[in-house]
Amino acid sequence: DGRVVERDGKDLREVALLVGSGGVLRHTSPAAALAVLTGVTGADLPGGWLLPEAPQVVVDRTYVLAAAGLLGRRHPQTAHALLRRYVADRRPAPAPTSPEGTA
Repeated sequence: DGRVVERDGKDLREVALLVGSGGVLRHTSPAAALAVLTGVTGADLPGGWLLPEAPQVVVDRTYVLAAAGLLGRRHPQTAHALLRRYVADRRPAPAPTSPEGTA
């Protein structure tokens, strides 16, 4: 229809990892938390927002993001190790793919 939509802000379409944090996400079932977070990702979101298209989604169930943030400036290796141990290493394994032509 010839309409052009312009957005301000960061283009987040290529974000690889989306970490949810907070009581609602931490205390609900993993499936419910995943549904909430994946509901705000994807290429076909209304409004044309440039949100993550296909990130790996995890929930910070141990509240380690705050600690890593406090440690990050003076102890970046320690902060990184915390995040790798309690967030990144907790990512669910990708679903196995079946060979083409099989169910």
